[in-house]
Amino acid sequence: QVLLKPNDDSGLETWVTFGDDPVTVVITADQFSSLVFFGEAGETDLTGQFTILSAKLHYTLSTTDWVDNGDGAFTITVVNGVVTFDYVKVAGQEWTHSRLDFVAEEVVGYNTLTLVLDGTAGVEALVKPNDDGALEQWVTFGDEPITVVVTAESFINIILFGEPGVAPATGSFTILETTLSYEEIID
Repeated sequence: QVLLKPNDDSGLETWVTFGDDPVTVVITADQFSSLVFFGEAGETDLTGQFTILSAKLHYTLSTTDWVDNGDGAFTITVVNGVVTFDYVKVAGQEWTHSRLDFVAEEVVGYNTLTLVLDGTAGVEALVKPNDDGALEQWVTFGDEPITVVVTAESFINIILFGEPGVAPATGSFTILETTLSYEEIID
């Protein structure tokens, strides 16, 4: 057994009991400053070992800061953390988009962006982190939500297109979750 104590705060303590399979532990806090491990806490004269297979720190973004690119094609609403993008594109708005700009100090050190999107089956969207074509991912909606994962050294924004390259067009899609995280496998 191992005791995990984030931020040296007993209110966040979590006991981990090992078995034959790896154990996943999720701890939620407003911030993290440290994570202390106690092997067989409270016991004396014992030896043993445990291995950390991976560690991830996630930052869930405020999803209320999405904006239309200025031509009024997108109406963006947020209800219970779900962001809905309704768009009405007229001729000449084939590449109109919405965007989310990150506050650099809030996202420093995060190297993985995860978006969970949902929309009308058969309709396409384009996710373009950092306004960088090398990172862009095309999505064709189906019957289930789609998860997009992008890894980069840092993130400054997300550009999001509904039915890119097509106008006129009318439709909507949603972002169910936006997460930035730092992911590193520990050997």
